[in-house]
Amino acid sequence: MLRFQFGVGAEDVVSGVRFEFSRNTGLLRKIYATDVSEEEVEKIVKWELEDIIKERKKKKLDIPEDPFGEFFLSKGRTWLLASVVAENFKLVPHPLLAFRLWRRFRDEIRYSLVVSDEAEPFIRDGKSIFSKFVLDLDPHIRANDEVLILNEKHQLIAIGKAVLSAKEIREFKRGVAAKNRCGFDINL
Repeated sequence: MLRFQFGVGAEDVVSGVRFEFSRNTGLLRKIYATDVSEEEVEKIVKWELEDIIKERKKKKLDIPEDPFGEFFLSKGRTWLLASVVAENFKLVPHPLLAFRLWRRFRDEIRYSLVVSDEAEPFIRDGKSIFSKFVLDLDPHIRANDEVLILNEKHQLIAIGKAVLSAKEIREFKRGVAAKNRCGFDINL
């Protein structure tokens, strides 16, 4: 699935996974990584845990004394890698998979949009990516593809879903190029 969606070499970013299937349909719904490295724990897992705690506080839900232990260690050091869309079986990358893809394809801009520094704070905050701020992109992007959003230094700043194709993004100077799925408020 990774190779089909993100190209040759994408399958190398995952070695150990655990699958979660829907109770109602029996179809694949979530993919968890079982091979989370210490670097990924420090950069991604702990950052995502902070967001989980913030959301639980907003909803006035109980927060465990040791969230790291309860949400990561007690689940066998597994972390959500991707969700699977029911209609088309495409993978929706979560921050861990996005980080791995970015690290794997750092020297190229495969399935990525490079945006101007002017738009970076808004994109990190979760706002949509507008065509006029896109400086460079992978020419193979099609509408509805999952894309990585990079700043001018090619650092990962968000995960998005393309609204337009690469050709349209280049030609249009107005309108949304990609919807933001998750902005990274940390530097990777």
